[in-house]
Amino acid sequence: MKTLFSLLVSLLLSAGLYAQSFDDYRAAAESGDPVAVSNAGVCFLHGWGVEQNYAEALKCFRQAAGHDVPAAYYNLGLCYEKGWGLPQDFAQAVACYRRAAEQGDPDAQRALGNCYFSGQGVGRDYAQAVVWLRKAAAQNDGCAQYNLGVCYANGFGVVRDYAVAVKWYRMAALQGDPDGQYNLGVCYIEGRGVGVDCAEAASWFRRAAEQDHAGAQYNLGVCYYMGRGVDADKTGAPPLDRRRGRKGQCRCCQGLAALRLIPCPAPACRVCLRRLSAVSVCGVCLRGEWRVQDQSRFAP
Repeated sequence: MKTLFSLLVSLLLSAGLYAQSFDDYRAAAESGDPVAVSNAGVCFLHGWGVEQNYAEALKCFRQAAGHDVPAAYYNLGLCYEKGWGLPQDFAQAVACYRRAAEQGDPDAQRALGNCYFSGQGVGRDYAQAVVWLRKAAAQNDGCAQYNLGVCYANGFGVVRDYAVAVKWYRMAALQGDPDGQYNLGVCYIEGRGVGVDCAEAASWFRRAAEQDHAGAQYNLGVCYYMGRGVDADKTGAPPLDRRRGRKGQCRCCQGLAALRLIPCPAPACRVCLRRLSAVSVCGVCLRGEWRVQDQSRFAP
């Protein structure tokens, strides 16, 4: 759940009041507030309300880190990892993430877990990746929850356990994470870690599809074609969302078109099915990709 501060920041930025936001941070920073210094660095990093300037961003992050502001260490680690304004250095990134993670910063805990998983800047260690991801997930970090689900579904650093994977996918999904929603749908349609429930699967595919998740759009299309969890709809029904799909496409074609598998003139479901003769229920399996969230953030 967002803090009141982060909600205020979101409102300011969504209203286009970048300059006002930066001026507020600068004024507070000049009064000696290290959190404001860190937040001013985020503005410099992205050019929000001020000309983008990596050197000034790094200066702010280092100054705030000198006062042990966790977000400053996290953002500094992100700069080292991405090579923003300085040579890319994964080892330094890990050192910064660790400093913030040990202070309980969830973004840094997730980032450190990702480093252990990938072996960037530190020896690959799936068990340690799980340790840090679990800390971030306990603080409702949706990306960490999704990655933990991937660990349990594939046996990375833990004993494979689909039921536990479902638990973490569900936690991520309930926060609106589209990959978590998609994987949860797959678990329901295939009965992995949970009883088969096609209606529940279609519900989660729909939620992810509405966030433009191509795999979910595809699977939802197959559900409609085969009548799994929804009323069968094989010929030219209105698309899931006319704002996203071509007028006249059926749901199945819309999902397939999102993957660029067919040109998709409407109605074309029979063509779709012929091209997907190997499909049983859904043609896309659980996402196993490790996801990295590489966005800087404001300090609360």
